Amino acid sequence: MARQTIEAIAERKDDGSVELRCPGPAVVHLERIPGEVLVPGSALGTLGREERWYTLVLPEGVRGAVGELGFEDPWARCEHGRLLATLVPVRAGDEEAAGAGAGAAAEAAGWPVRAPSHGTFYRRPSPDSPPYVDVGQEVKRGDTLCLVEVMKCFSPVRFEPPQGHERGIVREVLATDGAEVKSGQVLFRIELA
Repeated sequence: MARQTIEAIAERKDDGSVELRCPGPAVVHLERIPGEVLVPGSALGTLGREERWYTLVLPEGVRGAVGELGFEDPWARCEHGRLLATLVPVRAGDEEAAGAGAGAAAEAAGWPVRAPSHGTFYRRPSPDSPPYVDVGQEVKRGDTLCLVEVMKCFSPVRFEPPQGHERGIVREVLATDGAEVKSGQVLFRIELA
């Protein structure tokens, strides 16, 4: 079952930017890095309150590239209205290039699998091989999800879920085969079982 979503508060500024603010007292883990393009429904991170966890998403009508983050701490306590991130305007072509599934993040949000380093993302071991994983496929701890290549060195990215979870279902593939990815960029979202 996918985690429930909760929307960030969006405050538009005169310069066209949008400030995303915490929707109430909570613990927040931001899962985006500067430069990523977000559209309505994109997952911004994880929000915890009253022993429940939610996927923090962008509200309808809000889009842009992540500019500044409101804090660097991976897990931060937030009061209502605390600045989480600033989005800067992007051109329509940049938004379309944000990657498949970004708009469906609210519906299929899950645990993020991130790029371990800058490099080239490969979904398959060779051009004529099938992808390691596809959307809807079940994976177990240790399964290879993709490769990230840096200077002809191919490093496998494996499914390493948090403690207490051994399996999951791939809900989104957020990078394009053969594309450059940045360290910390979310490559997959996996619904933990």
